[in-house]
Amino acid sequence: MVQELVQTILRTIWSFGFLLIMNHILGKHSMAQMTNHDFITMVMLGAIAANLAFNSSLNFWLMTTSLLLIAVLGFFTARLSRKSRAIRKWLDGTPTLLIQDGKLLEHNLKKENFSIDMFKQTLREKEIFDWQEVETAILETDGTVTVLKKPEYLPVTRKDLNIPVAKRHRPIELIIDGEVNKENLLENDLSEEWLKQEILRRGYGIQDVFYAVLDSKGRLVIDTYRDHLHS
Repeated sequence: MVQELVQTILRTIWSFGFLLIMNHILGKHSMAQMTNHDFITMVMLGAIAANLAFNSSLNFWLMTTSLLLIAVLGFFTARLSRKSRAIRKWLDGTPTLLIQDGKLLEHNLKKENFSIDMFKQTLREKEIFDWQEVETAILETDGTVTVLKKPEYLPVTRKDLNIPVAKRHRPIELIIDGEVNKENLLENDLSEEWLKQEILRRGYGIQDVFYAVLDSKGRLVIDTYRDHLHS
């Protein structure tokens, strides 16, 4: 019993670690925007890893070989997909127009097994409650729907009103979870002494700050451990 328990623990740790490594190798897009082959690879890896973790009757090395083979196939399929548009088109398909020039394409909805109710829900999630506001809607290969509104329903921008826009910069995190991010300070020609002085000027010490960021307008914004809130 104890031996089986130890074996299960070790197999589970190995399966979990293997999946973490494979997710890192296959890339972040595997989670953010899964293509067809990404989905198949992840499902198969998950199923084999789960069986490897708790089913001690299965041969450890055969299951590990299967995991490695699926991972290698997924990796090279992704590489081929990136390098060849023809292969990518065959593996992942192509985007499908659902609305074109303001007209709903019912046959494309049916072809993609996309019901009108599902489509309206997708539009509502994008804060569009009347599909007649839409100029173009496209079902992407990862299953998401991208929408372009008709010109008359687009929001007015500063450019439309000829209002000058000040240049904004990427926010720079200087303290995260109470630790000074020395790498960000160095990359942006900022010193730790400057940071200490700025925080001291506000009546705090470095040890009091949970989070500090130099925002897009160049202002130092800090959040302390004690917010002095009553609830």
